[in-house]
Amino acid sequence: MRSPLSTAHLSLLLRQRRTEIGTRWRRLTPAQHALLVLTHLRCGDTLTQLAISFDIGTTTAYRHVTEAINVLKAHAPQLAEALTKPWRHPTTIIDGTLIPT
Repeated sequence: MRSPLSTAHLSLLLRQRRTEIGTRWRRLTPAQHALLVLTHLRCGDTLTQLAISFDIGTTTAYRHVTEAINVLKAHAPQLAEALTKPWRHPTTIIDGTLIPT
């Protein structure tokens, strides 16, 4: 069973992705990259706010968010798997909609 997404887990996935594509250097470490993306996804900070906070350009923030979302998408379960697995959480949102409760 998968655990909720953490900065450490996303950081590991991003580090693996960088190794796969042969990235030599990035402005942010994988841990900072993960923190930037999770801040955007969980808190809704804009790319401009993130760029200022992490001392990077807005375009770089956009590329980092896009790259991480693609990494997460590659590791996400398929729909059939998501529907058949027992989850610890009482609800599963299929279409990605975040509903504040």
